[in-house]
Amino acid sequence: WSFKKYRVPELIQILKRQQLERLRSSLDTQTNKVRFACEDKCVILDFDVAANFRFRCPECGLIMEQKENCASDIKALKQQITRLEKEIR
Repeated sequence: WSFKKYRVPELIQILKRQQLERLRSSLDTQTNKVRFACEDKCVILDFDVAANFRFRCPECGLIMEQKENCASDIKALKQQITRLEKEIR
């Protein structure tokens, strides 16, 4: 194993692109999917997964309810995406 200093910028770009894809996926989930969470917010699941658990939290067993999409969360995700896109260019 050896450290190749000349590859650091390339690896940073790869990590930023991966983070950008995760943020875009998260934004898609936040804006386009119905999500469910228990009162304690142990986990947040989309409709299909929540239905598989019969709308009971797999962590604590409480009944899960539909979670509203939070405008501030969506705005923050969009800002992070914009910032990363500028950094990658």
